[in-house]
Amino acid sequence: MLVAGLGALVMLLTACNEGRLEPPAAKIDDAAITENRLDAAIREFRFLSALNQTPCGQPIEGESQAAACARFTLSNLIQEELIASYAREQQLEVGAQAITAAIAEIEGQIGADAVADQLAAEGLTPEDLQAFVGRLLLFQEVQRVISDEEITDATIRRSYEERSLEFTQLHAKHILVETQQEALDIARQATPNSFEDLAREFSIEPNVGQSGGDLGEQQAASFDPAFANAAAALEPGEISEPVQTEFGWHVVLLVSADRVPFGQVRDQLLQELAPTVFAEWFDARLLDADIDVNPRYGRMNPQTQLVEPIRTTSTSSPTPSPASTGPVDVGAPPQG
Repeated sequence: MLVAGLGALVMLLTACNEGRLEPPAAKIDDAAITENRLDAAIREFRFLSALNQTPCGQPIEGESQAAACARFTLSNLIQEELIASYAREQQLEVGAQAITAAIAEIEGQIGADAVADQLAAEGLTPEDLQAFVGRLLLFQEVQRVISDEEITDATIRRSYEERSLEFTQLHAKHILVETQQEALDIARQATPNSFEDLAREFSIEPNVGQSGGDLGEQQAASFDPAFANAAAALEPGEISEPVQTEFGWHVVLLVSADRVPFGQVRDQLLQELAPTVFAEWFDARLLDADIDVNPRYGRMNPQTQLVEPIRTTSTSSPTPSPASTGPVDVGAPPQG
């Protein structure tokens, strides 16, 4: 009877355990990140970290590397869930061709054998890699869509005007003297034809005897800002009023100024503005979400957008990215 009673008790306890749901690692609104999903993702992020030769997460004092990796991975999964939710709302997807191209790029950087070996080391399959890369590319696709929606042409053009010196090539000559009065006297008598002779006579610039004050063609942003702005404001052949920099007083003759057209740098400016705009959008989405992290991992810090141990007080704020483990580039999905 005793044996039979123990057997029944074991069966009862087993049934109770099977019926009890393990709490998720995190809940984001109505979605749950299960422990199984987290365990699988840890292997994926260890794989990516190994390719980049960087640790999977940064342990704090007294924390194991495994725990830091779990926190790091959970942080990324929470970010991914917010992105995936938006992608579902907007019916955004990443095609198989983009995933294949991204994996080929990784193999080109690291080597196909190295990628295969690291997959095997983590117990991952090529299909696991395809799914992982697809999630990373979806993050990039959402960032692109948000940037296109939020960044207007007027915003991009304003950035172009504010950074005009970066897109302008100046060819200028100058005469450098110690005082404003000397510069005024020279500016009154200088002409384009007499400029080099005056430079050789009065300029304190080294090697002026050879250069005649000719600075050649350079990016405007490489000059002192006061000098560059004064030169860029001139018409070719025009001579400036005295301009002061840390080197002294300059009289400037503009030879030519060539500015890259807006259309040629528009996409570059959009790409440079995109991370900040996307980060602001993501901050708002993160704050609106109801995020509940299992205390065994910590809590979500909205400022850092990371799961942090409850005892930490870190306040740094990185840009969100599920591919933040290092320089391996999963590529960008081809357009069209």
